[in-house]
Amino acid sequence: MADDAFASVKLVSQTLIAFAMQMYYEDTATATTATKELFTNLATEGTGSGGIRFDLADVGATLTATKGYNLYFHNYLANTFTASDRDRIESLLPGLRDWYVQAGAGGMNATDTHNRGAFMLGGSGADTMTGGSQRDLLVGNADRDTLNGLGGNDVLLGGTDNDTLDGGVGFDTLVGGAGNDILEGGTDNDVLDGGLDNDILRGGAGLDTYIIRAIDGADTIEDSDGRGVVEFDGQVLVGALRRETDSANTFQSADGTITFTKQGNNLVVTGSGPLTITDYQSGRFGIRLFEVDTITYDNGLPARTQFFRINPDQSTSPIFTALGDVYRSDGLSNDVIHALAGEDVVIGHQGNDTIYGEEGSDDLSGGDGNDQLFGGIEGDRLYGSGEFADAQGGDDVLDGGEGNDVLFGQGGADHLVGGAGHDYLEGDDVQLQVGQVWTGSYDDFLDGGEGDDTLIGNVGEDVLLGGAGRDYLQGDNGDDEGHGFSANDYLDGGDDADELRGGAGSDVLIGGKGSDTLIGDTPSAVGGDPADGGADSLDGGEGDDLLYGGVGDDVLAGGTNNDQLYGQDGHDALYGGEGNDTLSGDLRISAQTGAYDTTEHRGAGGNDVLDGGAGGGSGR
Repeated sequence: MADDAFASVKLVSQTLIAFAMQMYYEDTATATTATKELFTNLATEGTGSGGIRFDLADVGATLTATKGYNLYFHNYLANTFTASDRDRIESLLPGLRDWYVQAGAGGMNATDTHNRGAFMLGGSGADTMTGGSQRDLLVGNADRDTLNGLGGNDVLLGGTDNDTLDGGVGFDTLVGGAGNDILEGGTDNDVLDGGLDNDILRGGAGLDTYIIRAIDGADTIEDSDGRGVVEFDGQVLVGALRRETDSANTFQSADGTITFTKQGNNLVVTGSGPLTITDYQSGRFGIRLFEVDTITYDNGLPARTQFFRINPDQSTSPIFTALGDVYRSDGLSNDVIHALAGEDVVIGHQGNDTIYGEEGSDDLSGGDGNDQLFGGIEGDRLYGSGEFADAQGGDDVLDGGEGNDVLFGQGGADHLVGGAGHDYLEGDDVQLQVGQVWTGSYDDFLDGGEGDDTLIGNVGEDVLLGGAGRDYLQGDNGDDEGHGFSANDYLDGGDDADELRGGAGSDVLIGGKGSDTLIGDTPSAVGGDPADGGADSLDGGEGDDLLYGGVGDDVLAGGTNNDQLYGQDGHDALYGGEGNDTLSGDLRISAQTGAYDTTEHRGAGGNDVLDGGAGGGSGR
């Protein structure tokens, strides 16, 4: 017989034996349709007693024509389990040699002692099932079930009611189903999905993946090492921001759909139903919370939207004060202005002006032309174009110098340098008058320098350099390039095709829309220093993205479309997301130690290519 014929006979035999066991337990009635009992009690037909029979005509040459599997058993699965659970069961059955079935009333207490791979299907009562050392499929069905996978890469499905699932050793998949379930992943890299109602999920050691849905209920994650990833409504959680307007201890995801709230030692995640992560610390599961610093000043400079005119009729007569001068250029020549000491206001108007704020907190506006503005000492505000309604803005150079500065490039291809201090830099954004904004499309260069800086590129193909300190970089529209450099940075590419590099530290990189390239840091094999590598969190978002983890224990999430993910050095977690993705774990084996990285791969849809890398790794 052909190999496929042998396979069909094997599956038919397994099906018949399994339901013969059910007949023994239940003494079921004569089957009248394919969706009821397959077997006939011989005693009820007057042809004998104590036996069963089936119609040989029901068994076709192939599995597709087999009543025992394709009709009875398939319909039983369809009527009893969700589509996802049914698909799991049917995909695993051909590789399982021993079947233990109690599909009807009552419960089952079974232990696989053969260690050849078992399928256990419980009844409507409370079941207790224990797998063996090979890969097992344990299905609890109804009532309160206790499932223990023991060894091997097991799949445990709790079914309805309050179940307890323990994966044991191996790369296990645990699905609680309806009811308040307790899921214990055990060792190695496990997948835990509580399903409906309020579940407790404990992944244990390893790179675990937690599947959470807003409609499921109030789930709690209690993880021993905080490694792996959390998938919330199909989105891998990597980082969140808290801005000045947000409530205390409250952070928002990049797209604003998910809220993170710190409550004591716990982190509560809400989209609809809440998720609680106990004993949360920054970086656990790749989730990093980032606060955008608020820039404060000692002087009383006007707010950004309150632009002013020194002379309402725009006359060229300058106005001076003894300390803290207010000066306006005549609007024609290329001026060089030294504001000296005090809190000064200087407006360049037309021409290519050079303005030095020097001492004090100054307010400098270049106006039209290609201007150079230097803030000097203390916190300054620098505007490339300034307050003129007809100012189109030139290609300006703005240098904040020392102190906490605010720099607006406005129109033109501008070069902004924050310098020392906690600075705010923004590219194209020209203020015409209060309540009216015109946005240009120019390619700006923003360098935060030292300190914890905020850089906003806005429209255009911008280059953003965070520099030293804990920086927030947002590319917005255009094909942007962002570099975090040192410390723990947050980079958001926004729309279009961006290239983001986290550098040293534990960084968050969000690709956003477009086909992006995200690089956590440089891998050691190509010159990266392992001491500089951080545990980075990368989210490609929409588009065909290219993600490199580099040195450190990283979390990489491809998002939608067709992505390529390379974990490189470290114990990485790779999640392809939607689309046809390529996932590759290790960069190399260490020549000194012979060790290899541990990598968790999840394709989650599409035709994925999974490469565990040198030495090992797992694909899911």
